[in-house]
Amino acid sequence: MTEVYKMYPGEFGMRIWNLLTCDIRSTCPTNDVAEEMSRGDRRQIFRMYITHKPSFLEAAFQTYDSFAMFGYAGVQNLGLLSLDYTFEDHYINIVKHIAKRKEFKIGWKPFPEKLINSTKWR
Repeated sequence: MTEVYKMYPGEFGMRIWNLLTCDIRSTCPTNDVAEEMSRGDRRQIFRMYITHKPSFLEAAFQTYDSFAMFGYAGVQNLGLLSLDYTFEDHYINIVKHIAKRKEFKIGWKPFPEKLINSTKWR
């Protein structure tokens, strides 16, 4: 357990469990797929890992980006704040930019070299 607490300093048991199992179930396999895909020479792979947390929860979670992409469908009654909508706008603009231009040059290099680290919405 000491090693696990070192991975998530300052966090409590339940939060560590959530982060750890989320990493095992989703983040690690997705990284594995991105690594394999990036070995090909026909396309560049970009990986976005969202750590921005919504105002209505204690932490970011899998599929949070889908909620933001589709107007927080089903969770509007949770008391969304302006920061949530700012993140929504920023995220949608990133997706549109990548879809239209097939690139994103603001400090984001192809996987596995670097993940995007954007704090523009904060």
